[in-house]
Amino acid sequence: MRRRRDTPPWALLSFALRYPAPGAREQIAAAVAALPDGPARAALGRFLTGWTGDGSALAARYVETFDLRRRASLYLTYYAHGDTRERGMALLRLKKLYRAAGLPMESAELPDHLTVMLAFAALAEPERGEAVLAQHRPGIELLRLSLHDLDSPYAHVLDALADWGGRIAAGQVPEAPPRPKGIERNMVITQWAWGDLYTYAHDEVATDKRNPRLYPDGKIWGVDLGNDRLLSVDPVTHEADAHGRQSVLPGQRVQP
Repeated sequence: MRRRRDTPPWALLSFALRYPAPGAREQIAAAVAALPDGPARAALGRFLTGWTGDGSALAARYVETFDLRRRASLYLTYYAHGDTRERGMALLRLKKLYRAAGLPMESAELPDHLTVMLAFAALAEPERGEAVLAQHRPGIELLRLSLHDLDSPYAHVLDALADWGGRIAAGQVPEAPPRPKGIERNMVITQWAWGDLYTYAHDEVATDKRNPRLYPDGKIWGVDLGNDRLLSVDPVTHEADAHGRQSVLPGQRVQP
């Protein structure tokens, strides 16, 4: 496992893949210039070299590339499911995931649009955002290859995304936060994990408020509102479980 010192440019990549607004090229160029040297900055430099013309020309190229060709769709679940019921379920799961992370969808855009996923990755905790992108890496790669076949400058934006995806897949993780110092070192926190990426847990309970002496060292229970499940974690055995519809975590071992 290697620590990385630079931050993935998810927000910049999201902005570069949106419908071009006035002044977008200048804003992207300034952001690229501020990136550290590396494959991602080089790829975005190639994008800017090929992404030229006035506002109307850039807008027309965007529509021609992404709106008129299914093989270059920015809606990533389409690559796995097409126009099927399964795609509708995949979109619903993404919405639940965003809500569980505290970032519910507030726009009319579909949650599988690559710009939305990148914006989520920029705002969410690193493990959540990077997990979403990793799950859809096959679709991202198909899109990247299609854009290269079309000789589109947007292919280089996907190259930058692929570079970061490869680094994360290889085990790079964010830089560790500083260790506590002084009196802060006297605090000990024990933390358990339960649920999964799609969990929206609420209302945890471990005893009866009328008699808090009940159930010492007993299980902690919670409601997964987004998936109609009852969650539990055993603070003694460090095992998490899920009960009810689509339970996926029986006997999962969690680290205290």
